[in-house]
Amino acid sequence: AEQAYVFRHAIVREAAYQLQLPGARAQLHALAADALEALYGAPAECSIDLDSFAPSVADPFAEEICAHLQAALIVKTAPARKAKLRARQARHLRRAAHYCVEQFRYTDAADRFERLAAELSAHVEDPCAELIKAADAAARAFQIQRGLRLCRRALHVARQARDRVRVGRALAALGRHVHRAGRSRRAIKLLDGALAILREQRDEEGLMVATSSRGALALDREDFARAQPLLTEALQLARRHRHVPVSYTHLRAHETDSYLVCRLL
Repeated sequence: AEQAYVFRHAIVREAAYQLQLPGARAQLHALAADALEALYGAPAECSIDLDSFAPSVADPFAEEICAHLQAALIVKTAPARKAKLRARQARHLRRAAHYCVEQFRYTDAADRFERLAAELSAHVEDPCAELIKAADAAARAFQIQRGLRLCRRALHVARQARDRVRVGRALAALGRHVHRAGRSRRAIKLLDGALAILREQRDEEGLMVATSSRGALALDREDFARAQPLLTEALQLARRHRHVPVSYTHLRAHETDSYLVCRLL
């Protein structure tokens, strides 16, 4: 049988840990991250898009790996090695956030996406997509005001970068969250503005989400003439980009007296 060694008390463990020199500690943390990745077969990449996120057996340990990599970055090291460690840390933090979404832990997911956005901002990388994901997770946790704040931050970042595609996507996200807050007229203006920008930029991925959101809003206002073409367009864009899942909103758009979609009232 294998032998296992444990500390008799957490204070003893902490004392032994603090006796290690910072460089040695950082090296041990890097080795621990390597060992966990090898043990659980952590994927090399992680998509930003939740729809294309492929779960892995390593996901429950993504945050632990991320913590080891964070500790490995504390000491000075060669720029190339630091960049590699930072990229791995961001990847595992993103996987931890996705895993929280899969587990319906939306507050935790929002925390991790927001933390990832802060890490990206600190190293002059674009945090816009992560802020929007954090806002969406916050909304699922019924944190409406937090979602609005995160969307406004994403819009501010996109405008500062003068990136029209990201401005359009951030406007669409803000429109969704304003709608959730019960301000439908303001949401219509935001979503219509997003649609105009995304059509101009020919961003079909962003347009797919924006048309779906605008169509859902029209449907909620019983503006069926407006909802039908928007949701049909969203569905066509989803199929073109091979997004297999079809949302409940899309199904409702094609509901008839003979084809009823179950509703939770």
